[in-house]
Amino acid sequence: MWIPVTFYIVIIALALIRPYLGLVGLVASLLIRFQDRFTAIESIPTFQIVTVAVIAGMIIHREKLNKPELKMDRLIGWFAGFSLLGILIMEPSEAFKETKELISSVVIYYFVTRLVTSRQHLVGLLLVVVVVTTGLAFESLTSYFGDPGSPFSDSLSGRLQGIGYYANANSYGKLMCTAIPFAAIFLIRGTLFVRMAALAAITIMTVTIGETLSRTCFVTLAVVIASAIMLRGSGQIFRKAAITGIFGIIILYGLTYVPGPVQERAQSIVEYSTDDSFQGRVRAWNQGLDMVSWYPVFGVGKGQWYEYHGLAPHNSYIQVLAETGIPGFILFMSIVWAAFKNVTGHLARTSDKISVDLRIVSLAIASSYCGYLFYILLGNQGYSPWTYFYFGICGVTAFLVSEEAGDASVDLATSSTGPTARRVGVNG
Repeated sequence: MWIPVTFYIVIIALALIRPYLGLVGLVASLLIRFQDRFTAIESIPTFQIVTVAVIAGMIIHREKLNKPELKMDRLIGWFAGFSLLGILIMEPSEAFKETKELISSVVIYYFVTRLVTSRQHLVGLLLVVVVVTTGLAFESLTSYFGDPGSPFSDSLSGRLQGIGYYANANSYGKLMCTAIPFAAIFLIRGTLFVRMAALAAITIMTVTIGETLSRTCFVTLAVVIASAIMLRGSGQIFRKAAITGIFGIIILYGLTYVPGPVQERAQSIVEYSTDDSFQGRVRAWNQGLDMVSWYPVFGVGKGQWYEYHGLAPHNSYIQVLAETGIPGFILFMSIVWAAFKNVTGHLARTSDKISVDLRIVSLAIASSYCGYLFYILLGNQGYSPWTYFYFGICGVTAFLVSEEAGDASVDLATSSTGPTARRVGVNG
């Protein structure tokens, strides 16, 4: 019990002194989820407490914050406002609960875009994601293989999974898929020791993905790798496509040598038309389309999917469409696209004003984001804090690139208290 108590006390104190470190601790806590491990604190609103501490720290140190003007700020504000209006109209009794959950996610975006003020901050934040995720993977693997009654083993299927919130093979594998590109940053740029550590982390997370037997995560990892190839540099589309195809063939050939359960799950991907699980998802998607046909403007209301369909939507885009209507869906997809353009728009630039390190970090974020966008196509993450975490790191990457390149659209002002760059026009 002393571990989570000490962790939160330290994080709250750090948030008041250096709010960036409070953000780092908040992200780490979202991964570790102490409330799922210690029943004594599961009723304590630890997320809200740390959030308040970070906000207090931001007020105290407001002169050290980024002051960007991102198009996503407005889009997210409009989406949140429209979602609130929709739930007030469709199911007012749920308005407070649903609004609180959405704001909890939006605040992650706000923290990232305001508190990550340098490339070092961005890399540090991603490093924490890698270290914590690798630790979770190592913990689950050692328990899974060493304890017949492991809590990391699904009682029905025997597949590796997380615990608590991540007690689902797909959700748990997703953490690994999206953290692997961040680990690759240190594999490419670092000392020999750092590169070996990064390689070990990637290996541990890859093995974890394999043991989840998650077909969604198998494809997500492939999308991550393909995205890294396709988004790197400018031009040579056909050459990149050929490399991606060759790499895919190699993976498929390699699957013939992996252990039986992994091989069988991977091969079943091509048999989706006869797969009961996939067909169940298709039926859920059709139900979602029915919902929006009934209520095209405001949808059925945020969080009200289960009132109209007994099974999970298994598609974040369909879920948002059904719950917030056509206008809400357009706003959501505009945010998704703006984030993508923010993190990829400069990758093809030839300007030598942008450091190689920042290009590598941007490519890692872009490839991880593409993998995440595919994952939520088959998952339920439309309002998840991780969705807004990605919006945040994509947005702040554009800010840092423009600041480093010294674009004319950036008005830089440096004071003795730190950078207070004002970003104008980062709109994807």
